[in-house]
Amino acid sequence: MLVEKFKERLAYFSLTLPKSVFFEEKKEGIRVASKKLMEVKIKGMRGFLAFSKQTQELTNSFILCFGALAKKRKLRVSKELALKLIKGEEVLVEKNDERVKKESGRFIVLFDSFPLCLAEIRDGRIKPLVSKGFKRG
Repeated sequence: MLVEKFKERLAYFSLTLPKSVFFEEKKEGIRVASKKLMEVKIKGMRGFLAFSKQTQELTNSFILCFGALAKKRKLRVSKELALKLIKGEEVLVEKNDERVKKESGRFIVLFDSFPLCLAEIRDGRIKPLVSKGFKRG
């Protein structure tokens, strides 16, 4: 069931993982790793958490690694906005940004084509969905 939700989130962003990436369901959620890493016969966790069972959302680590591969629901922002968002600040949409004013829902935020975080756009505001331990200040 968790794998299906993970696949739904990937489809939402029209994000296709590279063929060299392997994912598997674990108790904390979906973990991803390269197929080469999975061939190594070592004990312990390999790869990183891509989809959290607790939040039912893609993780920050996953967005940073694979967010640029999304084909839709991407939001490019200015340097000034990017700095605020990665600090976890909620920001008002710029008045001249008509696209964001009309849109709502979740987006992958990009600065200069680099993925920064997942964000929720609602009522003219952009709220980054960045975990507390991930915020940069």
